[in-house]
Amino acid sequence: MAARWIARKAGGPGLTGLPFTTELADRVRAGVASPVHAAALAAALFTGLDPPSLATIPVSALSEDDTALIVPINENQRTWAGAIFVPKPARPLLRAARAFLHLRGTPPTKALLSGGIGPGAHRVTASARACGLALPVTQHTLTQSWHLRADAWWVGTALHIAERSTP
Repeated sequence: MAARWIARKAGGPGLTGLPFTTELADRVRAGVASPVHAAALAAALFTGLDPPSLATIPVSALSEDDTALIVPINENQRTWAGAIFVPKPARPLLRAARAFLHLRGTPPTKALLSGGIGPGAHRVTASARACGLALPVTQHTLTQSWHLRADAWWVGTALHIAERSTP
């Protein structure tokens, strides 16, 4: 019963959609000229998030090393940061979009992908079509993403094998 619920409710990377491979990144680069449009398509493919949610992610959310989107999530008058892992083949696409927006004078608080998503998601849909791809059919918003709700802690050296344990 629980597995059936997860299959109906969960989506995105690891559950639905294609893995974001080097070949997929090459296909996006070959089919989309704009760095922001290419990054938006890549993000839609590797996150499985709905386009309106992707359009809200600020430029500053992309980590310096391009490995993660650190996304502010607002729910029930509470804000926390969630992290979305950026697959290695997608990193140059997001890095190029950030550089392009920086050169245009876009402040870090402005959206990273909204120009590539477009009103009603028409730009990201057109980009996917130009690449012969289909966008993931999801309706998962940032607050519904299991990737952003997953929790992990870095403990460091395992306490049971450390030479000296401190409380």
